[in-house]
Amino acid sequence: MLEALLKFFHSHKRPVLTYKPLRIVTRQASDDLLRRKNLPGIAIPSWLERRVSYLFDTRTIYPDFKNPRIGLACDVRISNIISANVRQLQGIGFDPVGHYVETLEERDDPRLVLRRRLVGRVAELQGTKLVFDDHLEGVASVESADAFLEPRQEKVVACLKALFGDKADQVIAYADQAAAALQNGQEQLRRTRQLFDFLRDRELQLAPGVSFKIGQLLASDHAESAWFPCVEVIAKPDLVFDPSGTRTDTWNQRGLDRHGPYDRRTFSPKAPNVAVVCQDANQGQVEQWAARFLEGMPGVGDGKGGAAYEKGFVRRYDFQHAKTTTFTAPGADAASYEAACRRALQEAADRNVRWDLALVQTQDAFHLLPSDENPYLASKALFLKRDVPVQAVEIETMGLPQSQLGYVMNNIGLASYAKMRGIPWLLKAQPTVARELVIGLGSHTVQHSRFGTNERLVGITTVFSADGNYLLENRTLAVPYDAYAGALLEAVKRAVEVVRAEQNWKASDAVRLVFHAFKPFRYEQVERLAEVVGSIGHAAVQYAFLHFAESHAYRIFDPAQKGVRAIGGLKGVFAPQRGLCLHLNDHELLLALVGAREVKKPSDGTPQPVLLRLHEGSTFTDLTYLARQAFSFACHSWRSFFPARLPITIVYSDLIAQQMRSLEGFPGWDTDAMTLGQIGRTPWFL
Repeated sequence: MLEALLKFFHSHKRPVLTYKPLRIVTRQASDDLLRRKNLPGIAIPSWLERRVSYLFDTRTIYPDFKNPRIGLACDVRISNIISANVRQLQGIGFDPVGHYVETLEERDDPRLVLRRRLVGRVAELQGTKLVFDDHLEGVASVESADAFLEPRQEKVVACLKALFGDKADQVIAYADQAAAALQNGQEQLRRTRQLFDFLRDRELQLAPGVSFKIGQLLASDHAESAWFPCVEVIAKPDLVFDPSGTRTDTWNQRGLDRHGPYDRRTFSPKAPNVAVVCQDANQGQVEQWAARFLEGMPGVGDGKGGAAYEKGFVRRYDFQHAKTTTFTAPGADAASYEAACRRALQEAADRNVRWDLALVQTQDAFHLLPSDENPYLASKALFLKRDVPVQAVEIETMGLPQSQLGYVMNNIGLASYAKMRGIPWLLKAQPTVARELVIGLGSHTVQHSRFGTNERLVGITTVFSADGNYLLENRTLAVPYDAYAGALLEAVKRAVEVVRAEQNWKASDAVRLVFHAFKPFRYEQVERLAEVVGSIGHAAVQYAFLHFAESHAYRIFDPAQKGVRAIGGLKGVFAPQRGLCLHLNDHELLLALVGAREVKKPSDGTPQPVLLRLHEGSTFTDLTYLARQAFSFACHSWRSFFPARLPITIVYSDLIAQQMRSLEGFPGWDTDAMTLGQIGRTPWFL
């Protein structure tokens, strides 16, 4: 089928970028996003384009889990094209130093455009040669006429800046508007229908003399809906706010305000000591914000008839009171913040107390600083090494209107309580087996080269009980790629053994381990994990390996969803309902974890569902149960009251990797502080 489409598009002079999946670029003038708007004095050269492209792939689904159906999937994308070589770019004033470049090479199939191969990062110019400092083995330099920029969005912007200076901002803004319109679900579906209507009237052949026709789009209300995948809308999970399980709610914030946190009777301390670190110039604003954060903002509405942040951190989480002490930094630099944090730690030692939480005032500009100059990282590194949880708050956030500030403080309070070893709520788990753990597998790459030179990996394991209680996080040392699999398996085994000992498992207990991963499970990995599971000494052990794929060939549209009002227009137009689940076969299903309300802004377009794949090496194969559990874990983040885009098993691993990547760049950071200290057993990364 893809070969037939390749022949057709090639005969119609459409550029074909890849074969499987098949990706073509349109040539209609209206599909060139950079030239949608004619701006006076701006003539964009032909070698620079942002064009609409279409992605095709084939899929087999088993709607009744028995009889296969062949489908052609299509997605609407955007392709950036920079066809000028580096020498031509130098002619417009573009400096290639610091940029990675590619060279062109022939393909086995001449119908495809030339393949681009990444060769190196430009360190210096020697005449017409580009000399690399990070490069493909055996390629230390190339002629500038043979090198091309990567066609990435930021490179397109860099070229526009070189061409038009400040005027480029107008071109970029209009192109971004056109791209946002293209991501709208209604436009995506319109284009897909239009393209299939066009192809449906063409003669396409699988082989000489064997033609095929493209049917209608697969829809639940179509004549062929009998083989539309089985549909389920998963209900929001019950959240539990007390150990007896009698105080429940499906809305986390309402449940907290009605019942208090799950561990309110056992949590200690009830009068926490809070260190506040801020700049001298912002002390008054920060102390005012801290008072509102702790005590609440009674009488401040949220614009919808409710209170924005009435209870405050102290009353919502059932504290008696909180004592704050402010430590100021004379400047907005890392050394000043580090000195303020040291004074805070010294005072705690002198008074023989401990800080239960550190609130650190930061600012938006800190995100642009390198790790070794970032005041936030300086503060976090020092406090975490002393087992003190840290919550950062930007000064710009503190200055928001009170109705908006309440929403932000809701999330800051939730994350802070969890970092302090609190349990805001748990999931209402149904007793199925004696012991069930849900384990997220992630990784963090320690890499200073895009060509794998000295690449080292850190394996990250997050462990949860079936009710969503965060048990621990385990990490491997940074090891070479070849040793990574063994190190990760050892980390999993160590984590299970720790939980087993702490919970006093008996050899007769039935055990189920559910593994969540963002990367596909390889057969050898599954076999070795099965060996690890078998080595824990339980006769009745089941395991499931579930891969969460965000990049795949499927999209779901709900034409009944007209969108939700937001600043800038309607968001989530044609988005499927959150919790919608489509079973493709007995080991794959689509799960919508982001609905129209969860889309952040209109320009984000229509969200794509997550594809869940159950590895055939699993011994527990109830995919419906696993999908419902995954959905519950996506409703269970302690970082925010809003639902997560993925289960927390995946999200938490990503957050750990991000934090570790940042902290490792700060001088004096001690990785053992997280591995060996008590803080590593808490969700410090939220």
